[in-house]
Amino acid sequence: MEIGSEQNKSTILIVDDNPVIVRLLEALLTRASYVVETASSGDEALEAMNTVKPDLVLLDVEMPGKSGFTTCQAIKTHSRTRDIPVIFVTSRGERGDIIEGFESGGQDYIVKPFTPAELLIRVKTHLTLRQVQERLKESVVRYRNLSILDDLTGLYNTRYLYQSLHEHLEKHPDTPLSAIFIDIDSFKKVVDTHGHLN
Repeated sequence: MEIGSEQNKSTILIVDDNPVIVRLLEALLTRASYVVETASSGDEALEAMNTVKPDLVLLDVEMPGKSGFTTCQAIKTHSRTRDIPVIFVTSRGERGDIIEGFESGGQDYIVKPFTPAELLIRVKTHLTLRQVQERLKESVVRYRNLSILDDLTGLYNTRYLYQSLHEHLEKHPDTPLSAIFIDIDSFKKVVDTHGHLN
């Protein structure tokens, strides 16, 4: 497996033991300007994810060793990879197979033979959804920090003090606790000069 080094492009991992399907998907996705990695089994795919973190996985069901369903469950179990969207691309199109695919953690299910245009639009849709989810996570962390950190000093503010003090007292009701309050003389001059948003 060759590790793609191109920047600012989504990386897609194709997991399929059929070299014809792999070449077809690789050519299709490369023409669409994606970075493509390949694996021929579930074990190889999971091993590759220790080095490469793809933005999306296209996963066959019937492969040597681990099935696609088992591989998907393993991807979704690990904290480092659980948010990576998985699209099953397989010849198994029975209702039970499709249900098992979603139950194992897949985000979508495409039955071979597939239409290239449909596969590309589904890939694009799931990549876009993942990007939105990542930006939302970043916003949650940023706004949480804004609510508990002093904008001027970067230190925890009184809101965080009251919150953490309350949590500490609840967790350790019988443990003695000491608190030290320090007042800075003429701090108003600092605020007047540099501002203070919290």
